[in-house]
Amino acid sequence: TEIYTLSLHDALPIYDIKILYNDGVLNDKFNIVISDAIGKIIFSKSYIIETEGENLFDIILVNKLKGGFYFVNAYSSTKSYSRKLIIH
Repeated sequence: TEIYTLSLHDALPIYDIKILYNDGVLNDKFNIVISDAIGKIIFSKSYIIETEGENLFDIILVNKLKGGFYFVNAYSSTKSYSRKLIIH
């Protein structure tokens, strides 16, 4: 008999998306929205900038993304960023 252990990463599609925001203004609101190719929002969350300068936001999505094309939009009152995300 062989016993295999399966990590959660093997059992579920887990994606860890890191967003590094360099222009943080203290107490500013920072919004992150991930949507699919037709505009359906998969993830949306607002954060408050707690430190000036560099801020790292770590988004872990479990079982929400399948193979396809996504848009990652991140914005504050002073900056806006957009990136394409392709999952095979």
